[in-house]
Parts: sequence; structure tokens; C-alpha cells
Amino acid sequence: MTNSIIPHVLGDTTVFQVSQDTVVAGYFVNKGYCNLTALLKAASHETGKTKKWSNYFKAQSTQEFLTELARQNNCSILNNPETSFDASPQPQGLQPLIISIKGGTPSEQGTWGHIEVAIDLSRWASPKFAVSAVKVLRATIEGNYHALTEEAQVAQVKLQETWQKLRNALKQAFWSLGDAIKHYVATHDKSEKYKQFIYSNCQNTLNRRLFGKPAKTIREELEVSNLLRDHYGETALRRLDLVQALAAATIVNQGIEPHDATKQALAIYSFEVADYQI
Repeated sequence: MTNSIIPHVLGDTTVFQVSQDTVVAGYFVNKGYCNLTALLKAASHETGKTKKWSNYFKAQSTQEFLTELARQNNCSILNNPETSFDASPQPQGLQPLIISIKGGTPSEQGTWGHIEVAIDLSRWASPKFAVSAVKVLRATIEGNYHALTEEAQVAQVKLQETWQKLRNALKQAFWSLGDAIKHYVATHDKSEKYKQFIYSNCQNTLNRRLFGKPAKTIREELEVSNLLRDHYGETALRRLDLVQALAAATIVNQGIEPHDATKQALAIYSFEVADYQI
């Protein structure tokens, strides 16, 4: 992450914004653009209510605003994340008002947008939240911000490395649980319906007990279709890692039915329900 990407701490969430034209995870991004996904997360935490991008984007007032803003800036509203992996400026006008970024670090992933879109989104989410959010967003455009020191950049890199290690550890536990379930199914006489749903049943039980909601609901809140673990916070990853590894070991070593093993592992750790992004 470079000095052109500025972190704003809003509540307990860090929202990144670019202070000059730069490249984020392979996408050219204009000055002032910020991570709208993180901005909504910050607003949701402050208000205690989940603020969904789709509700904002689909609103008639939003569409009218985006259409006029795009017209005045001579640009499109949206990019295509599958084809717009482009690290060079567009020949005419600005980049699209809204850029969906896939890949990169957790802080780079998500929906990025023009500063005016970010401001409009903040006001839509919460007038109270918008007061503090708009202040820091405009400060970046005006140059009234503090870039990361070299020490802070090193610390941030280490944080990203720690997150990646956690993610990889969870991936191993995730695979071991999947392998354990496959082993159990292969060595026990179970119906086709059981084989089809046992894995998702275990995952839903994990998500319900740890985060208070099933995987489907979490996907809808995050508005993602890819792996959920890519969007979980550090504490959430640690807890999933521990529970899934124990469940897998119980299935393999004791021959316990996978769903029962998952519930036993959850009972042993007795984690309280928490936010999946902590």
C-alpha cells in the first residue's frame, strides 16, 4: 500500500481513500475515490443497523444522481470487474464513478467510488455519520491529511501478512473439515440427500453459532458470491480455524457424525456470538 492511499478511522473501521490518481490492485483509480464497502461497514457499526449497498444503489434518487454526475464528468457509472482490469487512465473523462475491485488485499477489495458518491452514500446511510465522514473525505481532496509514516507502512504490511497467515490457516482447517466429511460419507451408508447437504449444514451451524446468522444471510449482507472467509475479520478467522480443526479431528479420530462433531466443537470452545468482521 502506498502513501497515496490514506486510511480514515471512522469508529472501529478503517476506510481507505486515494489522495491522488493511483493504481489499486491493478485498477486505475482517480484522486478522491474511496472504498465504499468499508464506508458502509463503518456506517452500519455506528448506527447498529446493516446498511446495504444494493438498497442505496437501486433507489431512484441515487440513479438520478449517478446519471447526472456521470454526464457532467463524461464517464460511465459502473466498470466491469471481469474485463476492466486496467492500470491505465481512460482516454476520455474519469474512470467510472463506481469501480468493483476483485483481488488485492482485504482493504483494497470491494466497491470503490467517486468522492461525491461517497458523500452521497454517507448522507443516505446516516446524517450523523455523514458529518464526520464528509469532513475526512473532503480533507483528502484538499490535501489536509497525514500520510502514513514509514513505520506505519511497515506495521500495515505486517498486519496484512498476519491476516493472510490466518486466512491460510483457516483454509487448511476448512479443507481438513471437508476431507473429514468426505471420509465419513465414504465409510458410512448415507442417503444421497444427506451427502448433498451435510457439508452446507455444518457450515451453516458454524456461522449461526459463531456469528448469529447462516452463510446465506452473511453473503447477502456483504453482497459477495466468493469465499466468505476472504471477508471475515481476524478474530472470526481464528475462531473458525479452531472449531473446524477440532470438528475434523473428532470426525476422523472418533468416527462421530459430522454435524454432531461440529456442534461438539462449538460447545467445547463456547464462543459468544460476535460480528464476523471483527
